[in-house]
Amino acid sequence: MPQTDSKMQVDAPLHSDWAYRPLLWSTWQPLPVEERLASGARLGPEVAVFHDCPKGQIALQQIELPDPGPGPRYDLVAEASDFGGEFFSFALDLPAPSVRGLKKRHLIRAELSIEVAHPVPLFARLNVVHGPNSEQLVTRADVSGGDYTLEFDLAYSSLNEGRVERMWLDLIFDMPPQNRLVFHDLRLSRRPRAML
Repeated sequence: MPQTDSKMQVDAPLHSDWAYRPLLWSTWQPLPVEERLASGARLGPEVAVFHDCPKGQIALQQIELPDPGPGPRYDLVAEASDFGGEFFSFALDLPAPSVRGLKKRHLIRAELSIEVAHPVPLFARLNVVHGPNSEQLVTRADVSGGDYTLEFDLAYSSLNEGRVERMWLDLIFDMPPQNRLVFHDLRLSRRPRAML
């Protein structure tokens, strides 16, 4: 049974030893209500949002689902109007259990369920800090709506297993001037490769 450190049960992929659903999808979070969303604004304790839109015309909203069942309790909606920049991103700090016992033979998986008004390229970057160094693993997806699985294989990193401190995930979108992104769910998990 994988360890889960969310307040809600997370359906973990087979053979996972850790799984998590971030708080934005499981509990109510105080979101910024300013007309101009500042780059670096926090969305609760785990997530910060970054962008290069000079006017900051981005609205964020958490919508409670009427009958969530065992899955997420909220959608997260990001709406951009007259977006004058090039990118919009979330930086998600992963909780401490995500790096407890982390090895180079681990695969990290992010499962994203999203609806978009206009297709956007997504660059997902996993950052792992180990001692004075950090590893960055990047994958890309063309997002037009639906479910996406993003995987990061630590076997291709120079990870120092004895010095792992923390890990975070960047989700970076190339934004058109007008768009609406509805994040229905985000689940993270890790699993070890089978020993040969």
